[in-house]
Amino acid sequence: MKSSKKKGAPDPPPEEPRIVPGRVSIRDLAAIACVSRTTVSLALRDSHRVSAQVRQEIQKLAAEHNYRSNPMVTALMQQVRSKRAIKDSATIAFVTSSHTREEWKNYSFNRQIWEGALAEATRLGFRLEEFWAGPGARDIPALAGMLYHRGIRALCFAPMAWPHPRFELPWERFVAIACTASTGIAELPVVRSDHTHGMHTLLSRLRGLGAQSIGVAISLEDDERIAHAWSAGVHTFCLTSPDTAVHLLRLKDYNDFEGFAAWFQKTRPQVMVGLQSTVPAFLDRLGMDGKIAYASLDVLTEELDEIAGIFQDPLYLGRRGVEYVSKAIYDQVFGLPTHPESIVVRGRFVDGRSLAPLLKAPGRRKTKTASRR
Repeated sequence: MKSSKKKGAPDPPPEEPRIVPGRVSIRDLAAIACVSRTTVSLALRDSHRVSAQVRQEIQKLAAEHNYRSNPMVTALMQQVRSKRAIKDSATIAFVTSSHTREEWKNYSFNRQIWEGALAEATRLGFRLEEFWAGPGARDIPALAGMLYHRGIRALCFAPMAWPHPRFELPWERFVAIACTASTGIAELPVVRSDHTHGMHTLLSRLRGLGAQSIGVAISLEDDERIAHAWSAGVHTFCLTSPDTAVHLLRLKDYNDFEGFAAWFQKTRPQVMVGLQSTVPAFLDRLGMDGKIAYASLDVLTEELDEIAGIFQDPLYLGRRGVEYVSKAIYDQVFGLPTHPESIVVRGRFVDGRSLAPLLKAPGRRKTKTASRR
């Protein structure tokens, strides 16, 4: 094939390396710096086989382009260089502590935290593997030893039963986070929902839809589990909206139908707020199913469009948990932080058919919010 280049013409300038945003590779950095990929790799590992000036220039270039190594590739290259197995250094442990190994999967919220964590781990080049720490995390010391032996340094703790367990670990060996405030370890970083804001948001939306009397029924255990955040949300709403009556019932447990029935007959709210299926089941037993509006403090994904209330988005909570530990792994920051960190995620209000009785109620208060809907 004949060349189209004219005799004596200067060589064309080299093409600029094409960088895909968010996916800068060692090959890209080598092309930009006009050095070999080996030189870039050595410089990023701070090897003295490369001069200090070149190391600094390439490390600065990597920072400017937001370069991040792939943990799977890093683990493989460590294994090749050291000639020993480090097969699990790119694994994140998802630690559960239910009464049985599989019990945590019975809850949609927990399953979706796992699914969100798995999706984020895969996106970042990690593996996510489930490990059972025994009922109430009783086997956590033995599990920690096994994980460290396998080279697993990142831990995501799944939601744990109340009362939240407190346990000891050689924390300096790990990076860890709790997905929801579900351990008794105050120093452990946590990603959690903002329940106080969620309660206030829900009550405000119901008021905006015309509700003048709102009933809230939760268990003492559920409120204590989140440090009384739901009760706090009720109180802050009452301070800012004194024209709306809010009746708070904290049940000893969710089997106390008699206590609920007596309270309901006394207060007669226009709309009920509760958790999952307990309050609707009580209303059904009272013959009020479909006659009184209902909103949930924790709308599940499978309930969207049917149940109104606060959607906490457990998929997102799981993703944020993995994002936190993956960054700590990249930065090589191990142990419990000196200043405990909390990633607070606000849920959002979702509409649903369960509010139909409120919207159809005669004589409900007309507000600007309601008239715009």
